[in-house]
Amino acid sequence: MTLFGTSFYYISNNREINPFEKKIEELLVRLDLYKNQFNLTSNSYLKEWKNEKMELDKIIKDQKVKAKQLYKEVYESVKGEEYAESLALNNSGLEEIDYHEYERKEEIDGKYKDFLDFYAKSILTSLYSLNENKLNEICEVGADIFGKKIKPHHFNERDYLKSSFTYLELVLEISTQNLDPYFNKLKEIQFLRNKIVHEDSKFQDEKIKEIVSQNSSLQLENSTGYLKIIKSKFINDVFDLISDFYEELIWTLDKKQNYKIIKNGLKYWFGVLDREIDIEKLDCEEIKKGKRIDFEINSKKVGSFKGKLSIKKASKATNSIINQREEEAFKNFVEDQKSHFYQLLEAYAVFNLKKENRDFELIIY
Repeated sequence: MTLFGTSFYYISNNREINPFEKKIEELLVRLDLYKNQFNLTSNSYLKEWKNEKMELDKIIKDQKVKAKQLYKEVYESVKGEEYAESLALNNSGLEEIDYHEYERKEEIDGKYKDFLDFYAKSILTSLYSLNENKLNEICEVGADIFGKKIKPHHFNERDYLKSSFTYLELVLEISTQNLDPYFNKLKEIQFLRNKIVHEDSKFQDEKIKEIVSQNSSLQLENSTGYLKIIKSKFINDVFDLISDFYEELIWTLDKKQNYKIIKNGLKYWFGVLDREIDIEKLDCEEIKKGKRIDFEINSKKVGSFKGKLSIKKASKATNSIINQREEEAFKNFVEDQKSHFYQLLEAYAVFNLKKENRDFELIIY
């Protein structure tokens, strides 16, 4: 097929979207929205914070210039007297200016730290609600895909996070071993969110001291038990936690449904060779920093062939196609696909929610 033919194929054909994939894509849109909103607002706070302190520095500098001049004039007028320096300091107001500077900077710092705290808590509650709702929706989709009569709403627990994990494990029969570390961290976020929403950020539990001791982005007022978020890193870590969790979840769900998302991506990409290709066998295994997908494809047009697709985290985004077939059709295919590898990358975007650099290596043999 010509380069034009390849481009026309992708323009005129749509990749099949799996229901789980659709839910993850919806999550990604919301996460990006919250992340952009948080970054823009935080940067705005920081800019205003910096500008207000710069304005104060300018005012203090001007005041000190005038005060030093007055100090000099008063001191010269009583020079030689025992009380000359004391009188000059009192009349010039230099000491008061220093005290006022310290006091005003403390007020400004306190104000903007409160801004960050309040806004960060607002984003935290939104993110937690998003996580609960999306996880429940994914369980609903799982009930339909796997034909389960027991639905998520039958688990009538107040702890929605726990009930969703229980549903994944007991009803959808998904191994949650790789998800458990994320569950523990999400339970911690749930604990913080509930206290923030229902008890005005006041904590009396001993558990909070352990959490704060392990996180420099949090500060606990010992006298009141009031918790503050003092660094934006805390919210950025929550974004990463949710992204990492759903990335692991989508791999787990796809394994349960016999890798339909992976197969749809391969069928769409290799459809340039033959739109009726059939993936006879596909296995996925863990490798260092990623996954390796081994597959066998049957095609009436070009015959059966095999492939290996490695997807690994990397410092730089790279992709490569290694063709070990001698047929002219494969040689032409690989040459054309160098300009269309992004189609395969987009097909597997749901497995990279943080949009990190990945090394994609495809071997055809």
